[in-house]
Amino acid sequence: MVGSRVHRDVHPILLSFRTFQIDVCADLEKMFRQIRISSEDTNWQRILWRDNPKQPVKEYRLTTVKYRTSCAPYLSTRTLTQLAADERERSDSETVIKEVSENKDLKVVQNDEEIKIFGIQWNPKSDFFSFSVSLQEERCIYSKRDVLSEIARVLDPQGLLPPCIVFMKMFLQELWKLNLELDEPIPEDLNKQWTAFRKELHLIEKMKIPRYVLLSSYIQLEIHAFCDSSVRAYCTDICLKSEFISVSLLTYKTRAAPLKTESLPWLELCAALLLSNVLQVVLREFPLSIHRTIAWTDSTITLAWLKTEPYRWQPFVANSTRGLLPSQLVGHDQWIQAPLWLNEPMNETSSYKIPETFSFPDNVLKEKRSVVTCVAKIVPLREFIDRISSFANLVCVCAWILRFIKNSRSPVSKTFGYLKSSEFHTAVVTIVRLIQQVEFSIEFKCLVQGKPLPKDNKLLSLNLL
Repeated sequence: MVGSRVHRDVHPILLSFRTFQIDVCADLEKMFRQIRISSEDTNWQRILWRDNPKQPVKEYRLTTVKYRTSCAPYLSTRTLTQLAADERERSDSETVIKEVSENKDLKVVQNDEEIKIFGIQWNPKSDFFSFSVSLQEERCIYSKRDVLSEIARVLDPQGLLPPCIVFMKMFLQELWKLNLELDEPIPEDLNKQWTAFRKELHLIEKMKIPRYVLLSSYIQLEIHAFCDSSVRAYCTDICLKSEFISVSLLTYKTRAAPLKTESLPWLELCAALLLSNVLQVVLREFPLSIHRTIAWTDSTITLAWLKTEPYRWQPFVANSTRGLLPSQLVGHDQWIQAPLWLNEPMNETSSYKIPETFSFPDNVLKEKRSVVTCVAKIVPLREFIDRISSFANLVCVCAWILRFIKNSRSPVSKTFGYLKSSEFHTAVVTIVRLIQQVEFSIEFKCLVQGKPLPKDNKLLSLNLL
């Protein structure tokens, strides 16, 4: 069993890590091997081993948490949590502090040496974050597996590289639409796009992002959240502002637009929902007091939707959430410093209010109606059965079809949830009856009309009793 989550998510931890001027980082070397298993449970971790084929096989019992088991992360983190609770009274004692300071195994960070914090490179001396990318050897043609492997190598748990991340998300979406196999080469046009993008991907290693997002002294803090959308993707970013006009990017989230075509106002509303979800997490996890929180959108349609009933409007807004190449992101200082107008004093933006009413052109306020045309095609029974891989799947498909028919005919008493045993039984009887109607069409017609079977019919020789 995997077990429930014990530790906090990486994102809130990094959020707190960027808030305080002085941080303490610690890591446990070979943590799993330092968690001992109860003696009565070691029988479940028996292994057979010998150093070479000439030696007899020996049986061992592993006494610590084993790697690559689903329960290992839970067991280790749950043990650490209980240990911290048991030793809380001794955590600030002079004895513990003295033992830590005299520990010879502690690693001392040298000048300009970078250490890895949750997948991000951090230089304690300059107090800047940086990123490292390890790509495979360059190829002429890339497969879907190659693209997935290299995208997985770009780690951004804090959400500081979304202009590049959203480009990769949209690229993956294009690959998925083609239904390619993992080792199948991608089309030539996509191969050129990916080749050009990966050639610039190493440039993100030049980016230096400040870890500490505050000034040494501040009185009030503000959270400003922005959302935007295009036909390809939508996003939100959260910025922190102090009264001394210091603005820093806290985090950023992106989503690729659904493959199903939607209107821009609908995607703008999705961006507003994403903003709300991310903002709730930031406000809940942020360790300092926030004086004021402001959420921004450039879509008046979205504001109208939030203040009125959610009618369907015709799309009329065009935005530009398309992502950036690494070469464009490196020289984009405004990306980290937030919009320039946000650097104005607080009282300059505090007078903004959402209008009580909105005025739009007549052609915008028209309700957008969707017309759906359904074409029914009668498929022969044998062809329908040949499409199903097994009889069990055939019964399941038939049971869902019968439930749909029942719910359509009786909308007041609809059936929901998992299929019941009675529905499976009805599906089997229905399948048998339909097959009999096809394979014994003459006999079935005679029975319906109340006529006797022909004298040469083979069924007459059967003695049912």
